[in-house]
Amino acid sequence: MNEIINPTVYGQASCQFCTAAVKLLEANGYTVNYLTVGKDISKEEYFAKFPGVRTVPMIEFMNESFSYPELKAKMST
Repeated sequence: MNEIINPTVYGQASCQFCTAAVKLLEANGYTVNYLTVGKDISKEEYFAKFPGVRTVPMIEFMNESFSYPELKAKMST
């Protein structure tokens, strides 16, 4: 049996793409773990976790990391 890992969205307040990522995942039946950058995870930890990334959201899902556009494309296939 394959265990489904709940996705984690790293975002910030008033980020429309963060909200859209959560809604997309929930609409597909996933329970989302949401971490606020600067509160639940420091900015330094976030940037170390996702080298080269300077925006939110980033989504960890299915052992991969996605930006919102990448997640949207993956969920539509």
